[in-house]
Amino acid sequence: ESAKEGEAMDAKTTRSVRKILCKGENRMIMRVYQIHGEPTRFMCESTSLECPSCKKLFTRLEARNADLKIGSRCPACHQSDLDVRFHLVDVAAFAPVGQCTCEHFQFRLKSALSKLSPVDRVCLSQGEAKRLRCSHIEAARHHALDLTINQYEKGRLVNAGRQTEEGQP
Repeated sequence: ESAKEGEAMDAKTTRSVRKILCKGENRMIMRVYQIHGEPTRFMCESTSLECPSCKKLFTRLEARNADLKIGSRCPACHQSDLDVRFHLVDVAAFAPVGQCTCEHFQFRLKSALSKLSPVDRVCLSQGEAKRLRCSHIEAARHHALDLTINQYEKGRLVNAGRQTEEGQP
């Protein structure tokens, strides 16, 4: 989806920015948006920029693409400006791994995951499950945990306020 569509998503989503570690020491800000009304589904920013004309992808993690930004002229076709991509992530699919629409998950990780039965997937260790996740699933899981903790804390503070009003310690 384009950056303009991403901005339009804001009205329907909960916005968060997640800093994640990608490929060694390269760090990138990856935006994560929760889809309204769907607590386990998120739109997660790609590490690649896409040319809408030639559909070529340019990963922002490679040194040769370090100068490319959203709105830069496509170095391949020189016809369009590069735009950000978003991937749909469902952290509850293929529990406990998750699912993503990115190419890495669809063509590499999903094939390994689909060889496992649901019982085998549930028995995966945390490390085994993490190896079957792309960076977008990891970012969405971290965001989902942050949302859960924030919601818990709001409830805890509200309950603490009620107890104080009622004269309970």
